[in-house]
Amino acid sequence: MVDAAPGEALRHALTELGHALRYQHFEGDGCIERDRPLLRLGGAALITPDQNGYRAGCARLGVDARDEGWAPWCTWDHKARAHTLVATALATTQGLLENWAQGRDVHPAWPLRSQVRSVVRHWVGPMVDLGDLCAGEPAWDLAGAWLLLPDGAIDRFYRGYAPAADAATRRRARGCAFGKSLACLLIGDNGVHGRAGGKATWGPPAAAALHRLAATRARRSSLR
Repeated sequence: MVDAAPGEALRHALTELGHALRYQHFEGDGCIERDRPLLRLGGAALITPDQNGYRAGCARLGVDARDEGWAPWCTWDHKARAHTLVATALATTQGLLENWAQGRDVHPAWPLRSQVRSVVRHWVGPMVDLGDLCAGEPAWDLAGAWLLLPDGAIDRFYRGYAPAADAATRRRARGCAFGKSLACLLIGDNGVHGRAGGKATWGPPAAAALHRLAATRARRSSLR
């Protein structure tokens, strides 16, 4: 729980929390490489010698079966034609896959020339395709801010999370927070009345979150 005391430390903590939830930073994510634009990917994979068919896969990709393995990236050229970049950026690809598994739509910085060993026309699979993943809806991460942060902190938090949270994501986050607050309120009520599975301490934070959601909605409606 973030302390509600005012001050620079709180503002800094909220900004950092927003950055952390936006995505888990990884090598080659473009955060440090400001001079390298992001490369939009349709999918990515890691292939290593311990996988069945590794040598055959390397032959298909036009690279040697090296001990470290390879990272095929599915992308497009300037004419929107699909092709596969075979890169040595294993750490970057691992970071991508971990973020995609949490539903975070992140993409890497353009690889260096030294990191690309082969370019193959069309996409070579199997691949992990972000568009086919459904785990880790970002709105659920954002919903936690409504339950855990003090009054008046949500706007600062979103500034740290920006530009990833668009209006639709924020609406989903509010809906997730509302549903989670109601569930926690019920658990708290069960605890007060001694029902099975109840936890009385869950009630007050849930009620506070509902008040924050209602007050923020009323304030924004009055500004229209």
